[in-house]
Amino acid sequence: MKVRVTRGFGFFERYLSRKRRIIACAHLFAAPRQGSILDIGCGMDCSLLRAVAFNERHGIDQVEPHVIPPGVVFHRMDIEHIFSLPFPRGYFDAVTMLAVVEHMTPEAVQTLLCEIWRVLGPGGLLILTTPRPGTDFLLRGMARMHLVSKEEIEEHTHEYGRHELNACLAHAGFALQHVRHGTFECGLNTWVEARK
Repeated sequence: MKVRVTRGFGFFERYLSRKRRIIACAHLFAAPRQGSILDIGCGMDCSLLRAVAFNERHGIDQVEPHVIPPGVVFHRMDIEHIFSLPFPRGYFDAVTMLAVVEHMTPEAVQTLLCEIWRVLGPGGLLILTTPRPGTDFLLRGMARMHLVSKEEIEEHTHEYGRHELNACLAHAGFALQHVRHGTFECGLNTWVEARK
């Protein structure tokens, strides 16, 4: 039996989740795998945490996964309404947020990025993905056709472009010379890599 990767139903949800996971894993290749990773918005199947070989793996989401994989520590939290992450300064070697920031207000994203900067160790890596600005109409159309999860798309609150993400990252403490951007899925999604 296949486990849902998101709330709601979408024909392409498993494929899209896999594409985001591949992008994240490619960027995490250079991270110290013996260290620790935090996946914020780990989803209902913790697919990224299942795929990486870090010694310590933590996941955060507002909905508990169907099954928490062995070795994964799950924290149930609504990141839109928290002001601090429950980890000490410099605890993680990598933090990922795949298809998360579009569900959050700019103020909440700014608060969370400051906390991510705090919990990342020196040289730590942040990987995030988000739809590019201007794709919301396409995603809502796909949701009406049950190609992507209507529940997830209806929760999108903001579209983040490169300049806005750079401003948020710089405000959080990331030096922009250590920030890289790119696109995937025919340019419809953005990936960002920021090193502390």
